[in-house]
Amino acid sequence: MSNFNVPQMKEWMKCGRLHSLQPPYNMLMCDIEKAIIPFCKRNSIGIVSYGTLAYGLLTGKYTTKSRFPKSDWRSGKLFPDPGEWQRHIDLFKGEAYKRNLRIVRGLTKWAREHGMTPGNVAAAWVLSKPAISSALVGAKNPAQAAENAKAADIKLSAAELKEINSILNEPLKPANKKQGKRR
Repeated sequence: MSNFNVPQMKEWMKCGRLHSLQPPYNMLMCDIEKAIIPFCKRNSIGIVSYGTLAYGLLTGKYTTKSRFPKSDWRSGKLFPDPGEWQRHIDLFKGEAYKRNLRIVRGLTKWAREHGMTPGNVAAAWVLSKPAISSALVGAKNPAQAAENAKAADIKLSAAELKEINSILNEPLKPANKKQGKRR
């Protein structure tokens, strides 16, 4: 199944065995950790994540100056009503986008210090989660596919995961407001 929530999985399981679920999951979209991952673990349901690189965002290739054409769903202009996809689009919008770029800068620095790429770290982080059976990682060319495949050989230590998680816990900063100095 793809994109099922817990009630939908329970309903399906009345009819037959559910072997795997394909939800979006990455360093910036972790909401499945609350209910879906525990449910899948309890019921021996494999999880095949998609959006592992947050649609390219976690590779470090985007900046505040990056623009997406109207034909690209990340622009937010492709669908009149994106429905469930709005939360994916929101990764690339406003203060959340700025926060995400700060996280990616920190992640890129950490990755380089450890001889990796930010995309490798992002995929290895997802694969480090015990409930994740596999992670879908897109590529636009053979070189990207070869680079992304390296993540399968990366085993992040507990200390490395702690360092990475501290980068991910970047708070969402409020809109810039001019503040006068107090005397």
